Amino acid sequence: MAAFSHIRPSRIEALSDMIFGLALSITAIQLAFAPPNNQVEVVGYIAEFVVSFGLLVWIWMSYTRITERITVEREKLLLLNASLLLLVSLEPYLLFIVWSGIFLGRDPTLLDLSSIAWSLDVALMFLILGLMTRQGILHPEHGIPPALSREIQNQIHWRYVSAALIALAILPMLWSWTFTTSQMNDASPPRLIVLHARYFYWVVALGAAAVGAGWIARKGERARERLGDVRSPAADEA
Repeated sequence: MAAFSHIRPSRIEALSDMIFGLALSITAIQLAFAPPNNQVEVVGYIAEFVVSFGLLVWIWMSYTRITERITVEREKLLLLNASLLLLVSLEPYLLFIVWSGIFLGRDPTLLDLSSIAWSLDVALMFLILGLMTRQGILHPEHGIPPALSREIQNQIHWRYVSAALIALAILPMLWSWTFTTSQMNDASPPRLIVLHARYFYWVVALGAAAVGAGWIARKGERARERLGDVRSPAADEA
């Protein structure tokens, strides 16, 4: 990675923006080649696009706020940056396999493995954001005041907690617990939609991650106001 340490930050940011933009459009392209067969699939595919789009925008916003604070490019940061971009590229593909499989009746083993891969993919993205914050912002070179340093530490720790919460979705029992409903179609007998507990757990885990990040951001904002620091990294970070 030593050779990559001489790459200009602007080039890295350009590549990152391109990867994020590509990932945001992948779901729309995938759906264009998988037209829905009924009303339920229309709603389901729209929901899948919203989930993938919203998650990637969330990750992009957090990533952008981190990179805005980085003044020195280090080898570890470059490796973390590249790893994050790989995970971002994989996310819409893995989610599409799971989501479309709900309606198309794919092999349960394939769906199980894809849902595990998506859970780990998202968990690793949150973990990498925490590591990038520690490597790029919470560094002695920045001379961050102790009060703000504590808030950034809280943000980092919450990234780790969020990653752990999402990673727990791989537990086998969350796949074995299911809810089955009939699909509205003209097939006889009607095709069934099987919803695994893992899908509902994703909603809970991501919701908890969002609520916790928002709460920590508000604490960071109050710390920034007390110190009179107009550009607090802790306030920017969530």
